[in-house]
Amino acid sequence: MKLIHLLIWQLTALAGVCLVAGCGDDTLAGKWEYKEVNRFKSPDSQIEAVLVEGDAGATTSTVTSIYLVQTGGKRPSDERINPAVFAADHIKGLKITWKQPKLLQVQYDEARILAFKNFWYSAEAQNFRYVVEIRLEPTASEFSLPLRDRQWW
Repeated sequence: MKLIHLLIWQLTALAGVCLVAGCGDDTLAGKWEYKEVNRFKSPDSQIEAVLVEGDAGATTSTVTSIYLVQTGGKRPSDERINPAVFAADHIKGLKITWKQPKLLQVQYDEARILAFKNFWYSAEAQNFRYVVEIRLEPTASEFSLPLRDRQWW
């Protein structure tokens, strides 16, 4: 049983790394499928935080990602052009809030964070002059990494 848990953990970690590194939509676990869950418009209506979930089936965790795009824009399919500013799995209590224009707060109770950037800019957003700060705010005063990710089986 421990070997099965270890294998599942390794496949999940590999899938998360491939998602963040842009290894493509096909992995050992299967074909990745993504769905847009929600959009959060900045107070000045310039930018949207796009919440996306992706998974490759039963052997992978659902990876939750946040992308920033101009309002109404599409998330580029190429991660090298516009990578996620946040990607995590095993997430609980996710809350995305624009605190003010150009300041996005990502709050969570628990998460295994696979990727995070604390800033974003784009040629399409005022020719790189519209810079957004992304701030992580775990709600827990102790651990925010889930217990299952802090233990070795």
